[in-house]
Amino acid sequence: MDLPRPVRLGLGTAALAGAAAPDDERLAALLHFAAEQLRGPDGLAHLDTAPQHGDAERRLARCFGRFPALRARFQVATGWGLRFHPTDFGVEDVSLGSLHRSVEASAVLLRGIDRLYLHTHPGATPERLRWLLRGGDGCLDRMRDLRKRRVHGISQLGLSLATRAGLELVVGSPDLLAGFDALQLGASLVAGSPELAAQLQALAIPLVVCPPLGEEALGALPEALALTGSHDLAQLVQELGRASARAAPRPLELVYACEADPAAEPRAVEAALARHLSTRAPDPPAGAGGREADPARTAERIARALIGTRKSRLGSAPTGRALAELRRRIADHVAQGLPVDVILTWGPRKFHASRDDNRVDLAELAALARLAAFQAEVRELHPPGLRYTLFYEDLEGAFIEGEEEAAFWPYGAGLVRLVNALGFAAGLRVIGTRGLLRRFDPAEVDARLAENHAHLRAHWHGAGDGEALARLGFSGGIDPESRRFYLERLDRLLGERRTRDEKRDMVIRLFAAVLLHRQLDMFRVRPGLDPVKLSFLSLAGGPASLADGRVDVRSISADLCKHSLAPWSAKGYLRRRLGAIQPASKPWPEPLPTGARLLRGELRLRRGGASALLRADRLETGP
Repeated sequence: MDLPRPVRLGLGTAALAGAAAPDDERLAALLHFAAEQLRGPDGLAHLDTAPQHGDAERRLARCFGRFPALRARFQVATGWGLRFHPTDFGVEDVSLGSLHRSVEASAVLLRGIDRLYLHTHPGATPERLRWLLRGGDGCLDRMRDLRKRRVHGISQLGLSLATRAGLELVVGSPDLLAGFDALQLGASLVAGSPELAAQLQALAIPLVVCPPLGEEALGALPEALALTGSHDLAQLVQELGRASARAAPRPLELVYACEADPAAEPRAVEAALARHLSTRAPDPPAGAGGREADPARTAERIARALIGTRKSRLGSAPTGRALAELRRRIADHVAQGLPVDVILTWGPRKFHASRDDNRVDLAELAALARLAAFQAEVRELHPPGLRYTLFYEDLEGAFIEGEEEAAFWPYGAGLVRLVNALGFAAGLRVIGTRGLLRRFDPAEVDARLAENHAHLRAHWHGAGDGEALARLGFSGGIDPESRRFYLERLDRLLGERRTRDEKRDMVIRLFAAVLLHRQLDMFRVRPGLDPVKLSFLSLAGGPASLADGRVDVRSISADLCKHSLAPWSAKGYLRRRLGAIQPASKPWPEPLPTGARLLRGELRLRRGGASALLRADRLETGP
């Protein structure tokens, strides 16, 4: 069952420029109500304004002058780059002089600025936008300097996009967002494009969605801050009511269709999958709780829940140092009353699958259901529960396989849509590696990967410099067991599609990417705390420290399926076993039993405005 998750609303001021703008008394009532009812986790309400909103900043200044304490209850965002004109709501005005004048004027009226946006013009071509975001005439450097020195209180920078072309540009080149702390866009820019919305979510940047505030936008971007354009108190109360209704628990709808299936069979499949999912409640973490009286005891019980049994895990249970480190990491979160951070790394596409099969299927559904089962069990022991971060390895996939990163996104977009449709978005976030690294210069990232690859390749062939590898952070070398394990895995996945030398280089590139993870400390999701790592793959070789805080788990328990496969390397399907319809998985190259065939099927999941379409083929074993 889902728990209600309030939609976070912020207040926009574009309506203050129109003829229906409220007078000063009604504006004061609106702001006082918003300061109380729109508070976020930091206790502040978000207020978005801009010089292009006509007289809005001056109206706010008069209100803050009458009620000095009111300003401190808001995080105030304003922008520059567009200016107001009576017949053209957005006239471009991008220059260093414009930046200086706009910031100085807004800071005086608003009594400081918390977030400063660069507003881009609807008529800006992708080429001009790229030029501007690459530094243009120095405006971005000046904005970053203002933030660094906290001039007028500026602590965050944002980018506001006005066109679909602009959004597609930054999604395709996440490095253009380097240095920005938030991205603002119109909800209409993602309408009808769930793939674009999914890629946008995986950029790991806070999103602000402008009106219209609709069901589709909330479903596609469930974690976004939604700006309401309400211009009086009654309208804001109505908007809050609509937002609360949208955020209320929604049942998960399943619709199954399969070729050549009897009419009654789809209903039986839907009922079976509904039962399977209902026992794995996708509840989000409850947030911070009270401090535990005995964190060590609670951590021990949580560790046992995650380790599970031989039916639910891969290989042996952690022992010795690995188990002690797992308990410590859990206890550190429990002692502070925080959700336990859990990270997973996820493959960037269905390995060994054809183009048509490169879609999420029942293997991914089973894996997410397993994560939800952990969540439900842990919340019985520790109410804040778990907080999952799934690192989707698009950058690594492109580097290892020698392809463009865009080739990996159809699968990634389907994964994000599935997370949203299951109601997981509040407790599990999907982050693409390239988006995660937007704070770094992409040329620096690529150079590090190339350097890692060169040194590891030399080491593999017996000509490496051990001291140079150690300086890079790779100690101990690549042991024979790891070489054998990964080469055999590629043999199973790729067969004869790649030569032995190509497979060897792919393994070397894999280790170069793993080294990059360590060099950039990529997987630390909360400062000062080490996360637990769950994996659907067995650990093979390497230093003992790789097992620290790690548990290897099965996506489908052993009593349902003999295979223990990572979802991205598995074909997920349905079968009838002991009279019941159950999910199962198999390696892609493994042949079906004699006389059996897979009937193509699809499963649509919908919850509120979020939906996902999965491959859900059914095994037919004969008459």
